[in-house]
Order: sequence, then C-alpha cells, then structure tokens
Amino acid sequence: MDRFPEAIDATPDPTFVVDGDGVVRAGTPSVEAVFGLDPAALAGRPIDDVLENPSGLEWDESASIATLDTDSGDHTVDSAVTPDPTSAEGADDDSRHDVDALIDTVCAGESRSLADGFELVVRRSDGVAVPVRVSVGAFELDGDPYAVVTAIDVSNERTRQLALRRRTETLESLHEATRELLKTTDREAAAEAAVAYVDDVLGHPIAAIWLYDEEEDALEPIVWTDTADAVVGDHPTFDADGRSITWEVFESGEPTYVADVSDDPDRYSDDATIRSELVVPLGRYGVLNVGATTTGAFDDSDLAVARIWAATVTMVLVRIERERQLRRREAEVARERDRLEEFASLVSHDLRSPLNVAAGNLEIVSNRLGQESVDVEELG
Repeated sequence: MDRFPEAIDATPDPTFVVDGDGVVRAGTPSVEAVFGLDPAALAGRPIDDVLENPSGLEWDESASIATLDTDSGDHTVDSAVTPDPTSAEGADDDSRHDVDALIDTVCAGESRSLADGFELVVRRSDGVAVPVRVSVGAFELDGDPYAVVTAIDVSNERTRQLALRRRTETLESLHEATRELLKTTDREAAAEAAVAYVDDVLGHPIAAIWLYDEEEDALEPIVWTDTADAVVGDHPTFDADGRSITWEVFESGEPTYVADVSDDPDRYSDDATIRSELVVPLGRYGVLNVGATTTGAFDDSDLAVARIWAATVTMVLVRIERERQLRRREAEVARERDRLEEFASLVSHDLRSPLNVAAGNLEIVSNRLGQESVDVEELG
C-alpha cells in the first residue's frame, strides 16, 4: 500500500481516519462528495461530532430517507433500521446504535466489518440526517492505535425496507377490511364501509361511490367522505348524455388515473376543485372515485391498491345481489306453497261431503245385495 498513497482517496464510500482518542485526523474526498462535509474542516473534531446515535431522530422522507420510529430514552429503533438478527452482534445489541461504543472499539484497537458494524447517523451539510452503516478497521502507527472508519449511506435500503413494510401493512389492512366488508348485507352499507376504508386506512380523505340506477340509466352518488362533502359539495349524477370521466370509466370498465383533471377532455366541470383523481369501476354496479385537490397526488401503488379494493367491493356487491335474489325467490316459493296448501284445503273440504254420501250409499247397496245373496265383484 505504500506504493499507492492515492488508493484510500479513491474509495467511493466516505472514510475517516480516527485516532485512539476518537478524534478525526483525516477524511477522504468522498466525505464531501457524499455528505457535503469538508474533510479538512473535520480534522481535529471528535468523531461524535460527525456521527450520531439514531435515537429520537425523524427522517426527512421528502429526501428519500426512511422514517425511524424510536423510543425516547433508549436506543430501540424501528424495524426499518434493526440490524440483521443473524449478524455477529444480533438485533438486541444496543451498542450497534451508540457512538460511544464505536469510540470504545477504536480505542481498544478492535475491528468491525460492515456485517457486525454500527448503525449510526451522519448529519449532512444541509442538516439532513442520513442513516449509515459503519465499519472499523484498526491499525497502529508509531505504537498508537488508529482506525479507518467507513460510513456507507444506507438511506435507499431504509427506503426500500419502509416501502416493503408499508406494502405489508396495506395488504394486512386489506385482508382485515375484506373480512369486515363481507359482514355487510346491503349495498349502501357496503358502500359506506368501502369509502371509510379509503379514508381511514389508505389515507385518502376525498372518496365517494356512485351506484348504477337501471331505471334512470345513470350513476347516482350513494356515499362519500366528510372531506369530499366539504370540498365537492353536491355530488352530481352522471349519465351517458353528459361529459364525465366517471361515466367513461363505468362504460369502459377500465380503471383510470387522471394526474391533472384540467387536462382531461372528459372532465365533468372546467372549474372542478378536484385536480387529480383515481376512478375504478365496480363492475355493473357503479364506480369508486378517489380524489385530491393537488395534481399528481397518486402513484402506481395507489392505483394498484384501489383496483384490488374495487374488485373486493364488487365481489361483495355480487354476493349481496345474489342473496337478495335468493331471498326473493324463497319468498316467492313460500307464497306459492301457501297458495297450494290453501287450494288443497278447499278441494278437500268440497269433496269430503259428496264422497261421504257416495260411501254411505255404497254401503247400503252392499248390504241389500248381501241379504239377497248376490255377489257383485265390481262393488269392491
């Protein structure tokens, strides 16, 4: 390595040289490239001025950095930053999230690979906290302990973990909501439950359902959220004679995401307060609309969840319709059975008297013929 003094400067991951007292002595150019921190200005500063514990910090999600849910007063961190339990340190070792433990490791002349290193934070020059995984490579110089401390930005990894967790939570909530929706027994109750889920669980406060009225050949607004009521006001009825995105989706049966309603020629109103909209069909029963007052408010994930939920609601509406038809058929069968029983009772009453008379006459004739010793087989 003496032949390649530039090698350490070429490392793409931010690297610091730290002495046995935990003081930064040098940094690679990548420290500035990645974190915007001047290596020269860091020289002579304690390493805990550069690295922080993750406890109590909230990440800036707008900067694509995952949020950490932490418990105040300790080093417990959310699953998005919990280390791999199969690593050397294990998931319950709080020292992995402690800068003091890092300094102790440097002073003791110990080394840590990335697999069993530290999960800490670097504060960028713009003030944004970046989650990093830290390795320690111990060495000696003139008998004094030093360490090469490398901090790898894992914010993208955190973001992916958070996205995975959110998808998992969404699927779990979909499962639970489906179980509750299956308990509904009429269309209006199902529509109310469906809209409540969009608002309470998916976090989209502007939502409404239109159901198809065969007699009117139109989509009638059935239920909507409180926010939709406040933002939209009176919800219109849509039909084939009017211009609307909602009717187009109902007729086509294809879910639609409109990032900017003002750019869509099928928009219902030119001065609508809804600026972006998700419209998903509910089969032949109607449509589910989810809106926002800003453009580009939804993404592919929102559309995917809305389609799944719409399919679930449609399935429930099919079940409710079939159960209603079954109840109607059972009622018709019961009425028909009652009419037949009434008819049978009337016929039985009308025939009973003449049959009794005929039976009596037959008995008289049989007795007379028996007295005269006349056997008539046909009487039997």
